[in-house]
Amino acid sequence: MLFFLQEDLKKIVNLLLQLFVLSKNLNTATTLQKLLYLDINNPKIHKPIENIDLGFSAEKEVQSLHVSKKISDRQIFDLRMDCKKFMKKLTMRLLQKSPLRYSIVRNLSCLDPRNMTDKKKFLNKINRILNSMIEAKHVDENVCDEILMEFEDYLDNVALKHSDFSEFSPENSRVDEFFYETTNTNKYRNLWKVVEMLLLLSHGQATVEKGFSINKKVEVENMKELSYVSQRLVCDYINSTGDSIHNIKITNIMRAYVSNARQKYMKYLEDQKLLSSQNKKRKSLTSDEIQELKNKKICLEKDMKALIKSADEFAEKAEENNDVTSICKSNSLRRSAKAKKIT
Repeated sequence: MLFFLQEDLKKIVNLLLQLFVLSKNLNTATTLQKLLYLDINNPKIHKPIENIDLGFSAEKEVQSLHVSKKISDRQIFDLRMDCKKFMKKLTMRLLQKSPLRYSIVRNLSCLDPRNMTDKKKFLNKINRILNSMIEAKHVDENVCDEILMEFEDYLDNVALKHSDFSEFSPENSRVDEFFYETTNTNKYRNLWKVVEMLLLLSHGQATVEKGFSINKKVEVENMKELSYVSQRLVCDYINSTGDSIHNIKITNIMRAYVSNARQKYMKYLEDQKLLSSQNKKRKSLTSDEIQELKNKKICLEKDMKALIKSADEFAEKAEENNDVTSICKSNSLRRSAKAKKIT
């Protein structure tokens, strides 16, 4: 969860830096901002090669090999140098790709329930978050004062007065449920909208990709979409109970659903069969109508040809005999043919 990301990443970066950076230089990076912009390429802040920390087991193994003269001092020096290069490059890559470079991520710790004690500090952080959200056009600038007042009131009357905040455990509790229960009230309606948006911020594709893996596991030939959805619901529910079917409580409602499952399935099949027959009937009627229209079109075309042919004959007759009546008949037939064409 993003609310805890800053603290976790800071710990990881600190642990890596402690392996090859001098303590006095590391202690000067009192803030996260300073830590991010620490010049780790500067050899002056690096530990001497002999003090590079390889880890407990590695150090023990190196000493053992050195005592038994299986490796030389030069080889130990090269090993420590390679380890230093690796740790430096790893830390640099982590810092380059780290979301900690984004202001909104660095300030999201103000919504970590365990640390909601420094009111002034957290108000400054929520202020920076709101500025970022205004720039992204997710929050209206006109309601920011209300949000800040609600957040201050929330700190005073909820966060600082309830032990649930200091005792909150990310491993055992969900922060979204926690804030939903304490913030989703009319009193903090504007604050809750902001918290809700922040809770929805994505910080990776791991959950989505994990879902693909679950789909692959439940996949069976000829399985329809509804079956996929149903099986995923079952899998997700089992995961939510601790990834064990032994943690699921068998309730009377569940028993009732299971006992009626076959009956509902048969009813579903009958409904689908009825729907299919109705669709076929509808398609059949549509095709009959199309065929009827085609037949009408053929008849009209035949009538038009016959009328035009008769009109031509009357026109020729009128020309030969100078018969005005034949001309009138010819024109009348042509008008009839034209009318049928328009129809």
